[in-house]
Amino acid sequence: MENIKVKIRERIKPILQGNEIDDDENFFELGLVHSLFAMQIILFIEKEYKIELDPEEVSLENLSSVNAIAEIIDERLKVNS
Repeated sequence: MENIKVKIRERIKPILQGNEIDDDENFFELGLVHSLFAMQIILFIEKEYKIELDPEEVSLENLSSVNAIAEIIDERLKVNS
């Protein structure tokens, strides 16, 4: 799962504008991102990993940290394999 986290970190790095955060820190609670970020992450997941998230998976909680995003991707990849 570490390679998934690396890709997520690379993708969000420009959005965080130089702010360093831990993988379990909530982007939204820190005020570093807004709702458009969620859409960008969803598009990233779908394009990069060729998976479509179910509506119930699309929540701020599931998209709130590197760890949360990586977990969703990892679970979906296991289901699809």
